[in-house]
Amino acid sequence: MILTDRVMRRFAEIARRLGDDKPSLALADDDVLLAIRSPRDRFEGGSLWKPMDDPARLEALLREIDELLGLA
Repeated sequence: MILTDRVMRRFAEIARRLGDDKPSLALADDDVLLAIRSPRDRFEGGSLWKPMDDPARLEALLREIDELLGLA
């Protein structure tokens, strides 16, 4: 993969939106690896105080996924 202007702009936009979370890109053969350093626990799927199907929570998750897939 070549880091085109479009990919670099999208990556910069994602970095801006993530704020304190720091994204990193790595190129390995034909693969692009993306890592996000974050103080938040992004692997924790639930909360004792919020339902899993909370619309605001789902919208935020879908926005994050959409931004990451937008790099492709």
